[in-house]
Amino acid sequence: MPEEEDDLTAAFGWRFIGPPRGGRSVAVAGDPDDAAVFYFGACGGGVWRTNDAGHSWRNISDGHLNSVSVGALAVAASDPQVIYVGTGEACPRNDVIQGDGVYRSSDGGRSWQHRGLSETLQIARVRVSPRDPDLVYVAALGDIFGPSEARGIYRSQDGGQSWTKVLPGGPQVGAADLWMAPNNPRLLFATLWEAKREPWGFSSGGPGSRLFRSADGGDTWTDLTGRPGLPKALLGRMGVVAAPSRPDRVWAVIEAADQEGGLFRSEDQGASWERISSDRSLLGRPWYYSHIVPDPQDPETLYAMNYNFVRSTDGGRSWSQIGTPHGDNHDLWIDPKNPRRMIEANDGGACVSLNGAETFSTVYNQPTAAIYKVAIDDQFPYRVYGTQQDNSAIRVPSRSQLGAILRDQCEEVGHSESGYIAVDPRDDNIVYSGAVGSSGGGGAPLLRHDHRSGQTGLITIWPEWTYAEDPSSWRHRFAWTYPIVLSRHDPSVLYAAGECVFVSRDEGRSWEQISPDLSRNDPDKLRASGGPITKDTSGAEVYCTASVLAESPHDPNILWVGTDDGLLHRTRDRGRTWAQLQLPGLPDWSWISGIEVSAHDPRVVMVSAHRYRLQDRAPYIYRTSDDGSSWTLVTKGIDRHDFVRVVRCDPAQSGTWYAGTEHRPYCSFDQGETWLSLQLNLPPVPIYDLAGKHGELVAATHGRGFWVLDDARLVRPAASPAGSETIELLVPPVVHRYFTGQPPAPTERGTQYPGRALAVVESSPKGGLRTVMLDAGYNPPDGVVIRYRLTQEAEPDQLELRILDLDHQELRRFRGRRQATLGETPPALPTEDDDLHPAVLETGPGWHRLVWNLCTTGVSLQNQVLRTMVAAGDNGMDGPRVPPGRYRVELRWGDQLRSAEVELATDPNLKLSDTDYQLQYRLLLRVRDSQRAVNGALGRCRQLRDRLSAWEDRPDGSDALRAEVAGLRQELSRMERVLTQPDWRGEMDEMEMAAGLDGRLFTLQQALDRSDAPPTHQAQEMADKLFKQSDEAVLELEHLIRDQLAAVNASIGREALAPVP
Repeated sequence: MPEEEDDLTAAFGWRFIGPPRGGRSVAVAGDPDDAAVFYFGACGGGVWRTNDAGHSWRNISDGHLNSVSVGALAVAASDPQVIYVGTGEACPRNDVIQGDGVYRSSDGGRSWQHRGLSETLQIARVRVSPRDPDLVYVAALGDIFGPSEARGIYRSQDGGQSWTKVLPGGPQVGAADLWMAPNNPRLLFATLWEAKREPWGFSSGGPGSRLFRSADGGDTWTDLTGRPGLPKALLGRMGVVAAPSRPDRVWAVIEAADQEGGLFRSEDQGASWERISSDRSLLGRPWYYSHIVPDPQDPETLYAMNYNFVRSTDGGRSWSQIGTPHGDNHDLWIDPKNPRRMIEANDGGACVSLNGAETFSTVYNQPTAAIYKVAIDDQFPYRVYGTQQDNSAIRVPSRSQLGAILRDQCEEVGHSESGYIAVDPRDDNIVYSGAVGSSGGGGAPLLRHDHRSGQTGLITIWPEWTYAEDPSSWRHRFAWTYPIVLSRHDPSVLYAAGECVFVSRDEGRSWEQISPDLSRNDPDKLRASGGPITKDTSGAEVYCTASVLAESPHDPNILWVGTDDGLLHRTRDRGRTWAQLQLPGLPDWSWISGIEVSAHDPRVVMVSAHRYRLQDRAPYIYRTSDDGSSWTLVTKGIDRHDFVRVVRCDPAQSGTWYAGTEHRPYCSFDQGETWLSLQLNLPPVPIYDLAGKHGELVAATHGRGFWVLDDARLVRPAASPAGSETIELLVPPVVHRYFTGQPPAPTERGTQYPGRALAVVESSPKGGLRTVMLDAGYNPPDGVVIRYRLTQEAEPDQLELRILDLDHQELRRFRGRRQATLGETPPALPTEDDDLHPAVLETGPGWHRLVWNLCTTGVSLQNQVLRTMVAAGDNGMDGPRVPPGRYRVELRWGDQLRSAEVELATDPNLKLSDTDYQLQYRLLLRVRDSQRAVNGALGRCRQLRDRLSAWEDRPDGSDALRAEVAGLRQELSRMERVLTQPDWRGEMDEMEMAAGLDGRLFTLQQALDRSDAPPTHQAQEMADKLFKQSDEAVLELEHLIRDQLAAVNASIGREALAPVP
């Protein structure tokens, strides 16, 4: 991580908001010794582990692996702490993510080491010897987009330190499957597959597809292709396994031309074969599936993963379907010692079964959604919309009042998996989205979802049949993810684009074509996809179409269109005429991935493109500052392999731009001249889209759902060089007074259930504890996030931050704390009687952040049970939250002072007056002050009582004097019970023993502060009653101490003894 980004990470961070539902997975494994431990690899989300059989999952690869795409996963049977991961999936969809080789963990996934094979890019299988965790084999498919020598079967005998290619493939031939006999690890079966993906098509099959066996651990191989009983026709993808309990029995599922494919079985280790099934449930989309797994103990039981998950109990001759939480099945691991224990991978994630596939764990606890496009509505809080691969369109709140963003708050808004998405700003119940691949109705389905009624209608531009035909024969062509745009000038105008641009002014009931074919319209690239054996016409490879459409924010007449075959067009008259523009140096057949007109200058436009499907992973971003007359390539600072998927302009800050690439987001503050990584804490996941709202940045990731960068508008000043300033202060200009119902701060390790979410409390890297959500999204902090930078270490007593109102009345104060070094116990916080958070300012050099939760200085509670009941989880109770208004933040270091103002805005969903807020605030201030007086009195009462008890332990003094001292002590104990309930030991005790004044004031504070509302009349009446009782109790104690203590000390003095201090 660059030094600048590392510094920014201390001040900024992305937060996951959802949805907590799984994305595609093709790799699973289990711990052979621990029945509760399983692993899965997400196609775009990294490696995950469960310690409770799928009830919850934790990512174990973030910060270690440079690729989030997992193609293969294996746990060493002889040492389950050893795990191997092959990156880059080998079920190569059009959105396939390439990997960077093999990783190994020796401690159950707590740490990882890269183990080479970086150029393989796509790995289909990893097999580990059951006897030796260092003997490992890799089946490398290689670069699916073109010729590569990094293909075939590799072997390592030293845990991945070095590799030998033991079965080479070819420039276009890679390994698709590998099986190792569990009882004889020298017996191997492997399949090679000739395949290629291009932007305009996919080809599966060729003379390079072959089946092999090795009996000597891979030293030599026997080609089994063409053995008796096997197909003679051209072969495609194949999967191969052997029965662990009958090693001579081998199965192969084979894609073959001329209807010769099917499931084949050999009883002599592959010398001869019989086709035992041609069941279509085994043969659908063979390039995507072709996965079989044997039962480890029963040679008659075999599982096959295809669109459905099926099982045979007669050796493969007949099949029955098994229900899984999601379709499109890819991998299966079965416990060798207990075949009823298994984990299965599908396009919805991974699911565990402990009862032989009768039931499975959920996939709605895996935050690995692959999102295509993003839209944001105008609600407060705003909601984020997107389309998820192999699932549906969905909207997710950007924050929640339930302590976390729960799965139940994420709503489906149409069954679109692949498309653009647009929300009607006049009525956000109306959502438009593209549903190629996930909807019937012909053509390129375009959905209009009405969330109010729950109905989703098809408004497809031309609903013709498109399967199994050449796109050249269709009337119109649309890409897998084709543009759908609502005019920002007139939301009754809806645009969509295929090879032409279309407009509807009646919500899709009719369409008008407003452009000619804007693509290259090359007939050689308009053929049915699939290759020489099996057609695959899902719509994913339709080419020569528009890939992006952008309306100028300054002029509704101006539209820009980019195509997937590298052309750029513009109209200035809403489509009556079009002009083609040239991007200098951009090679032909590039894919235009983004167009953005500056929100601040109509002459400034940026265009992004990528060519990774043509084996060119370089970034391409072009900028014009003269309305397209000239263009400049602006990619300085972007990694040479970070090809660009989207480019966006900051709507509020001129010159600030964002780019989403294959591994991270970037930002530029100089109109694209230089770019800075904005990865921060975000996994290295593809960024398919970006959108800005209220100074925040939303990222649609293709493998980890939606993430929000709060206060993105402050990144620009934070990224500026420190200069001569020794301290800097950054405060967001506006913060809304909105309560997210944050869960209690962690007080001990373990599992918590804030709201209806599952969370775990664990040690924080900076010391202390933190709460980690397992099946829900994160809320932003409640309050104002204050960021500050120090150029050098500050003395803790010299650093101070204050919150003031505009009358310069201090509301809150924070003091310095030295930052702990790595491995050091954080220094203890200094104490301050009347503050819940007495010192939270880190004093080390660099950027820091703290959260002012809008509360004034609080109260130190004496009652231990009340302490545990306080939501803040400290030894005190915060003061009331300040009302909406403007506030001043002052940071002082020695004699240096920096200040800034923040506006605390109202929640627009509330209809409260300034008077309402003031009434609530002022009454809560009185409750705090009364609570402070009661607790102060309680502290003095206990101190004096303890001193009297100590005096009573003295050996001298008359009996009469001792009785007088004891009488005062008993009076103090009586006063203690007025002020508090000293016998409480746990929260449930409150049901058996009445509270003192502190508990009653605490309850009143809860009643008044539960929501934004003026006090009720009855609450005001109760407050007056408690204030009177508190004042009387404090006064009585003062009289008791003043009068009776003086009398006791006078009696002590008469006996010439030392008084009670």
